[in-house]
Amino acid sequence: MKKFRKIGILASGGDAPGMNAAIKSVTCAAIARGVEVVGVVGGYAGLMSENFKTLSIQDVSSIISHGGTALYSARCNEFKLEESMQKAIANCKKHNIEVVFSHVNDQPMKAMEKAGFVQRVGRENFCDHIDTALLRA
Repeated sequence: MKKFRKIGILASGGDAPGMNAAIKSVTCAAIARGVEVVGVVGGYAGLMSENFKTLSIQDVSSIISHGGTALYSARCNEFKLEESMQKAIANCKKHNIEVVFSHVNDQPMKAMEKAGFVQRVGRENFCDHIDTALLRA
């Protein structure tokens, strides 16, 4: 299995319980495996605007006690457009981000399905649980 060197993590849609815990868990697990973690600030809009922040264990050590999401989340209708998806992919390549972990609930997932993103990326590349995602990474 390929070992990733750099991953991104983002929060999509509105805030939901467990987002900061997921951000912390993925960040700590990745760093423990020698993987660099980049937080995408502002959800999918952050992917398109290159709003990236390198995360450390210190950055995420106390985020569980805070409300909302440490990386901020936002709806992004622009991401439904093919050219926006291409821009996000190009930005990830430019910054050597090989995988993006996205904590999404049903609404953003349905939007990605409707926009054709799930079919384009492949449903097999989505995980329904953080443990499954970490095992695959």
